[in-house]
Amino acid sequence: MTVSVLYTRNHRLLSLVAIIDVFETVNRFLAEDQLPPAFEIQLVGLQEDITLPENLENIKYVSLSRASSDGGIIVIPAFKDHEMEKNIRENIAFIPWVLENYRRECKVTSCCTGSFLLGATGLLNGKEATTHMEACDAFAQNFPDVNVIPHAIVTSNQNVYTSGGATSTFHLLIHLIQETCGREYALRLAKNFAIDMDRNSKLYFEKFTPELAREDELVRQVQQVINERYRDLKNVEEALEEIPSSRRNIVRRFKVAT
Repeated sequence: MTVSVLYTRNHRLLSLVAIIDVFETVNRFLAEDQLPPAFEIQLVGLQEDITLPENLENIKYVSLSRASSDGGIIVIPAFKDHEMEKNIRENIAFIPWVLENYRRECKVTSCCTGSFLLGATGLLNGKEATTHMEACDAFAQNFPDVNVIPHAIVTSNQNVYTSGGATSTFHLLIHLIQETCGREYALRLAKNFAIDMDRNSKLYFEKFTPELAREDELVRQVQQVINERYRDLKNVEEALEEIPSSRRNIVRRFKVAT
């Protein structure tokens, strides 16, 4: 099976290398079991000819104009910044190729913010998707026809896959290995990379960033006091010292407003 990793402009090198490492590791497992390799890995790029970084020089590179995925797997790595409109614009030439190979029953996957390029193909419309938690709002604004699931680790629907940030990439790749090579190799892979299997939420990685109340000015004042003095406040009463309201009333209003 051909694994085509898109050598996108402005990709995050860590993401790209992690993807390749996973598929090479499975091939190594198979060799140890005296079985043929399951994956032929190739980098697919926009330029006709390039010099790859030293840690990638053993990987086959093909230009987009010559590439074929043979019904395999296409993987879009994460981008190294959050300038997604620019990233999509600079990589838009990949989209017709991805769509054509999806019609040939390729699995199309994105890692972390690579979901923005996948979203631009339209393949996620009407489907669930996820991305890096800090990029979920921007993703939802750019692709309103996609059902964004911010806390999902992996989404899968009709041969289209997405994953959240960082280690969620490994969960997506382990999921693909289980589909293509079986659970035994998925488990070996998880142990090799010290990834816990079957995680289904990234909620506990999220930063707590509450919004200030919009409809209740008193509640907003309390929130600002808490934000400014949270290291020193010993109880609720201290937060309400300069607020013209009783504790009972402001607590009730606080619950309603937040």
